[in-house]
Amino acid sequence: MLRDLSVRLERVGRYAEALAAAKEAVRLYEELDRDTRVLHRPDLADAVSSLVGVLDRVGQYAEARAAAKEAVRLYRELDRDTPVVHRPGLAWAVHGLAVVLGHGGRYAEALTAAEEAVQLFRELDRDTTFLASAVGSLGIALDRVGRPAEALAAAEEAVRLYEALDRVTPVVHRPDLASAVRGRAAALVQVGRYAEASAAAKEAVRLYEELDRDTPIVHRPGLASALSILGIALGYVGRHAEALTVAEEAVRRYRELDRVTPVVHRPGLASAVSNLATVLDHVGQYAEALTVAEEAVRLYRELDRVTPVVHRPGLASAVSNFAAGLGHVGQYAEALAAAEEAVQLYRGLAQQWSQMYAGMHADAEADVRRLEAHG
Repeated sequence: MLRDLSVRLERVGRYAEALAAAKEAVRLYEELDRDTRVLHRPDLADAVSSLVGVLDRVGQYAEARAAAKEAVRLYRELDRDTPVVHRPGLAWAVHGLAVVLGHGGRYAEALTAAEEAVQLFRELDRDTTFLASAVGSLGIALDRVGRPAEALAAAEEAVRLYEALDRVTPVVHRPDLASAVRGRAAALVQVGRYAEASAAAKEAVRLYEELDRDTPIVHRPGLASALSILGIALGYVGRHAEALTVAEEAVRRYRELDRVTPVVHRPGLASAVSNLATVLDHVGQYAEALTVAEEAVRLYRELDRVTPVVHRPGLASAVSNFAAGLGHVGQYAEALAAAEEAVQLYRGLAQQWSQMYAGMHADAEADVRRLEAHG
């Protein structure tokens, strides 16, 4: 079947072919659904739900969001008649909607969908695999709305669930475990538990390196992301030389990915470059740090023009780093201008999400005062 073919193609990294097969499956089932709705509506719902994941994978986020909403709509209709049969499909469709809403910067809606998906899977109590995935996505959604402690709790639950699954079928669940461990590392960074974050990130890197040896096309993005998180964590615990090596490797990996699919991997590259600038600054390589920080600002400006809701925080951080870099090389007038822009960016973020960005806004204002005093 075309749906099964699409899934198999996606697993080996043949995303363009997977997308074509998924779209063709939807088209065929739409034709059948027009003639015999009772018989083929479940197949159509399943095909649309499968299409969501492939669209999201290739960076077609608007199309993925539309497909996800359609899949949820179809499954809600089916669930009203036969919930015993279609509740699992509804749960997975809602989970898919949560993921794509998050990628589009609609964080409050993503959280609502993620919470519903977890609730549905807990009620079903059938397949731990799906629950683990939904819990992991819930952790990401909680982090994005500024609830880091709850995000960490969800990330740790996802790791526990996947560890149990991995003990039984590691061939199937090792990639999921790697992703969950990476998510736990990121959540630990957010709550300031940097030593534990470093250990978790190292474990994620080890898992992804094993996976990358067999299927690099599929697992290289996860490895790049895990390396980037590890670089951040090492920097926070003062292991700057190691952090620099890891941060440079993360950037190298993301540059390779970005050359092939910039729509998907440009955000990861921007984040990795911004992290590298911070590490270079910490080891006193100020000229190199300034060059890299300037690139990070350029990358985030490009992303911010398309989806400001998603990338404005990254831009604010990159501009703040750029201001610091300018100050370290004695370009105080330029540093002050960049610092003032950072204040403006963080002010806007703090107005929307005070809990998350009020402190960063205050820090940015303090940077401006220091630069004004220096001038």
